[in-house]
Amino acid sequence: VEGGVKDTVLLMVEDIPEKILMGDTEEIQISSMYLLSCKAPVEKHTLVGQVNFKIGDDIVKNCKIYTEETVEKKTFLFAVKKIFTEWIGL
Repeated sequence: VEGGVKDTVLLMVEDIPEKILMGDTEEIQISSMYLLSCKAPVEKHTLVGQVNFKIGDDIVKNCKIYTEETVEKKTFLFAVKKIFTEWIGL
């Protein structure tokens, strides 16, 4: 996360299928598209990508990828608090 109080953000994929009905000769293809980086602040449940499940040319399931947490923007006040807490050992 560019400019955030954390460098990374946890992600979650919603509605991952447990089973997909397929024929004996069919193969499933799984592909994903998502942001590699984003700018702070990042709110919890921000849509950042998707996972597609395909059989042949047909998408049989599309699952959205969301952020699992909020990442605040790094500010001067944040830096002062961090220095102070590290200085007093909290």
